[in-house]
Amino acid sequence: MAQISSQIYTQLESLRLGVDYPRAYRYQLQAAGKAVAQTSTDPSALVAVIERFLYLNGPEHEYETKGRANLHATVTDLVSRQERIELVFPGFPFKSPSQNKVLGVLPDYADELLLRRLEFLAASIESVYSPGAVVRIVSDGVVYGAILGRTDSAVYEYNAELRRLCKELGLTHISFVRLIDLFDEPGQTLSSHDQTREEYLETAPQARKKLTEMEVPGWDLATKLKNDYGVLMTYRGYLKFLISDLEDSHLLKSDNGKPLPRSRAEKVRSRIAKEMLECGSQPFVQRFSLLIEKRFPDVVRLSCHLHKQSGPKFGIELFPGHTMNASPWHNTILEKSDGSFTIGSYKSFQMQ
Repeated sequence: MAQISSQIYTQLESLRLGVDYPRAYRYQLQAAGKAVAQTSTDPSALVAVIERFLYLNGPEHEYETKGRANLHATVTDLVSRQERIELVFPGFPFKSPSQNKVLGVLPDYADELLLRRLEFLAASIESVYSPGAVVRIVSDGVVYGAILGRTDSAVYEYNAELRRLCKELGLTHISFVRLIDLFDEPGQTLSSHDQTREEYLETAPQARKKLTEMEVPGWDLATKLKNDYGVLMTYRGYLKFLISDLEDSHLLKSDNGKPLPRSRAEKVRSRIAKEMLECGSQPFVQRFSLLIEKRFPDVVRLSCHLHKQSGPKFGIELFPGHTMNASPWHNTILEKSDGSFTIGSYKSFQMQ
């Protein structure tokens, strides 16, 4: 039975942020993998690698009691067939509309660090499992952009730059999935074609329409907010970032251009947050989740939101040492004089 040595654990721990990913690290991982059996048949070894990238500091998390067993079952099924481990990560929609939070509309070093971390996760799995691993990033920007005033063209530019960045950095364990691709049948080969702006602008409204027309029986948002921890945490996360995302928006201003009173502004943010969950007459989050589940039935499902970690979704630690809300599309990276990094809003760094 293959085991991961303490030496490899130390390597993964020291490099798990993946801030630097030079070729030397790849050779280090490859050498470590060969030392413990390149074709591992022990799912526990792979689960041990994956869980080091999960966020396990949240309140009342259930990873020890439920999550690890669920993750183990998924990995066991893939290992039994000697198939590549696929991890699906919904995220990277577009940069926040708030200039107080981010540097601009295109990916920057914050996005790069998270891309490197996802790459490092898959490469770490491959170091002990020869069939390898891939992280599939599914952008939800085509839907959220319509709610927050981001044009399809802006969403396209952001995602096109992410793809270019991965190629430039040699991040070979990452692939991108557009919303329209989720409507393909399971097992159908994903297109590697990079859409032109014209192609994207044509397919984006089609994908949005298909999503909003999906039926999700038995859904009630009020009940979900009361009983579903994941939905509640997502809603609270939306409320938090909407405070800054909409601070200069016309949505929080009266007809005469003055800011709305605090109580009215809070109601507007609450309404928009619920719209982001509902996204029409049926819930976007549930529809999106069902689409991913149908298109990728045998994958490890990652999330940028806080979850109880009981499965099937697992919240990943985006930037070790920071909260789950520290996503690169809502924040900026600051490199300190000692070479260390921290993440936060652009405005918070200006005030230091």
